[in-house]
Amino acid sequence: MSRVQRGANRLCPDIGEVLRCGGAQPELADVSVPVFVTPHLDEAETVVVIIQGSGKVRAGMWARSLCINNSMTEGSQIPYVQRCVEKGWGVAVLNPNENMKKGKIIHGSASPQEHLLYFYDHVLARIPKLRRVGIVAHSFGGVAAVDLLCTRPDCVERVRAMALTDSVHKHVPEDEAAANTLRERCVNFVSSSLPLGSPVSVSAAWQARTLCPRVSAGHRLHEWTSHASIDLVFDHLEQHLR
Repeated sequence: MSRVQRGANRLCPDIGEVLRCGGAQPELADVSVPVFVTPHLDEAETVVVIIQGSGKVRAGMWARSLCINNSMTEGSQIPYVQRCVEKGWGVAVLNPNENMKKGKIIHGSASPQEHLLYFYDHVLARIPKLRRVGIVAHSFGGVAAVDLLCTRPDCVERVRAMALTDSVHKHVPEDEAAANTLRERCVNFVSSSLPLGSPVSVSAAWQARTLCPRVSAGHRLHEWTSHASIDLVFDHLEQHLR
């Protein structure tokens, strides 16, 4: 468990490691990866799934550099978890960058895309009362989120809101309902020197490859976008998760 994850356990006692991608059996513990969720997730009606970007960041982090040089308020996902808990939403903090252990590929977590698909198939899709799913995804996490729409188009009945922070996705679903989820329920809060929430225009060709509206995250640096845009992210989530 990383320092950030230990800190998250202290600051967010409502969240803990209770699920593992790759199998829950003890004999698979060395080739599985923890996912951190709030208690009683299997009874939730609304769940927000939080996905970081690629690289060395692990569950609970947006940016290692901000955790080290600033604080966990800026660099970790703790403020997002706390706000979700305050609103009574279930939370799942995914761990998509742990793909190998002891030289073995982790079944169900060989890539960030596979990690999210495994979690959707084995957890979210099996929650009987679940009606509303929100996704918050940073950078390459946006690629995994869009891939979920592409490969599980039936998920649009539950995925009511997507808030991306400087997502780098460049592909869109062929299914029209899934594509409309990006157009109508998704916002990409991008790095920009424009004021927070200002529309950020792109070419028609680029828009066709991403579909979702782009607005300024209120900061010009990629790693700051999740922290800088948190208020607008939750405005978006609240609007669509009612």
